[in-house]
Amino acid sequence: MSGFLLGDSGYMLRDWLMTPLLTAQSPKDDAYNSAHSVTRSTIERCIGVIKRRWHCLHTELRVDPAKACKIICACLVLHNRAVYLHHFVPDDDDDSQTDSDSESVTEDAGACTQSDNARATAAKLARQQLIEQFF
Repeated sequence: MSGFLLGDSGYMLRDWLMTPLLTAQSPKDDAYNSAHSVTRSTIERCIGVIKRRWHCLHTELRVDPAKACKIICACLVLHNRAVYLHHFVPDDDDDSQTDSDSESVTEDAGACTQSDNARATAAKLARQQLIEQFF
């Protein structure tokens, strides 16, 4: 694996989706949580800039996933070109819109299967290895 996705504590920890530790037990845990928070904030600001420039990304793209990927990539390429040419980024006119980050993903604890438990254990191990290796 060459990287991880970052999610807030509302998302389920997976071996490919790192979430913050709810209770830090050591200075390494605190450093991980701090780095996680700073990195997520930076990414969210970048996504906000792209969404302000390309309004089609403010809502869901009602196209098949392959075409959505092409649209998003095209928006990113055009954004980078606009930055290179010193074009301004539009101001956010509508402060009432919120990012989907505020959505919470939960799972019914009673419906966990043995494979769910194995997946959760693998995810905790991946996060702990990340903390030990880099913090």
